[in-house]
Formats: sequence, C-alpha cells, structure tokens
Amino acid sequence: MSGRTKTTVEGYLSSDPQLRFTPKKTPAARILIVTPRRQLDRQSHRWVPDEAQLTLGTARGQLALDICEVLRDRTPVTVTGYLTGSEDGYLELDLTDVAISLRNGVKDPKTVQAEPSYDVRRLTLTTPRQQPTRPVDASPSPVAIPPRPTNPPQVAPQSPFPLAKSTAATNPNWLFKVCDDLRIPAGKT
Repeated sequence: MSGRTKTTVEGYLSSDPQLRFTPKKTPAARILIVTPRRQLDRQSHRWVPDEAQLTLGTARGQLALDICEVLRDRTPVTVTGYLTGSEDGYLELDLTDVAISLRNGVKDPKTVQAEPSYDVRRLTLTTPRQQPTRPVDASPSPVAIPPRPTNPPQVAPQSPFPLAKSTAATNPNWLFKVCDDLRIPAGKT
C-alpha cells in the first residue's frame, strides 16, 4: 500500500447509500459525506458556518452490503479509507472502515441536522423532567397478600419411575425390560 494516503473523515451522510453490482456481481456502495466547517468571525467573536467539505466514498464487498443495510440519510459517520483523488470539489476515498459516530448521542437520523452549532450562547436550556404527579383520588388500592402458611403440607417424594417401586423388588432388571419394550424392531421403521 505504499504511495497511498490513508485518511479519516467525520461528517454526515447527505443521502441514503447507493448499492450497485459490478459485472462480476461484486457489490459496490457509494456514499456522500458532508463535513460541516466553521470559522471564527473575528468581528463578532462567533463561529459561523463555512463551505462544507464533500467526500465521496466507495466501498466494495461485504462492507458495501453492510453500509446499505445500516446507514441512512443524515447519519453521523466516521469513515477511513485510501485517498484516490480529488475532483470537482470532492475528495474521493476507497473505504476500508465505516463507523456510526456516537459523539452527540443516539438520535433519530431524521432529526440530525447537517450543520450543528456548537456555540454555547445559542444552546437552549431545558428544565429537567419532573415525575408526573398522581391525582389524589388515583392512588392504587391496597392489595391483600395472603399470609404465609406456618406448616405447609408434607408431600411424599415420588419416584421418577412409577414402575420402580413395584417391580424393583421382584425383578432387578426391570429397567432393561422397559427399554426392550420401547425399542422399535429393525423391520418397522
């Protein structure tokens, strides 16, 4: 692998993966990863969105099938692969590994925004969830628990083989006889 540059890119999928098959029936998947960029505006001292970096990733074989099965639009991902070129503003990667990013927690892919804002001043503060209060008349009725018996009835243990009691004393080979009776003759299968 000399001469090839291995790189890691973090971002969000801009659409669902596209699955195709080569003439030799090898699966190949393509994904477009959008990596939002920010820059500090020195006049307002705020981070402002900048032009996003676009990365076109191609995976082959089992990785391609797994990508198409698991990943959806706007899923946060971290991909690793070999740089194959740069064309029309895209970086092109031959993917070797794809992981779902859990840095910002598990979210529904439909609610993940492509360009998140990490500016603390723009975050909305929420109050902690309070336990729902139960109305006074909705209290559960007390359940009567029966008292535990002081002397439970004694049950004599039973043998797992009911024939053992009666036949063991008269015939010591009783188990062999039971097995012979259950055996299927060779001609009747």
